[in-house]
Amino acid sequence: MSFTFSKEEFTDLIYSAREATIRFKRALTLYRSGNDNYSHWDFDTLSERIAHYHNLECRLRAKYEVAFGESW
Repeated sequence: MSFTFSKEEFTDLIYSAREATIRFKRALTLYRSGNDNYSHWDFDTLSERIAHYHNLECRLRAKYEVAFGESW
């Protein structure tokens, strides 16, 4: 299956992956500080999510470079 994205769509996808990474980093910080709102999470899950979205951003940047011939 192959999809074609415009530059704007790629940019939105990359920003979304970056935003997810930031949000999970904040959640990890709040989890570590003992915030009760994050008690349903655990360290390993949050770390895996951070790594997943960081890797997704890197993959999307690489595909952007291939598709448009310029780095994001």
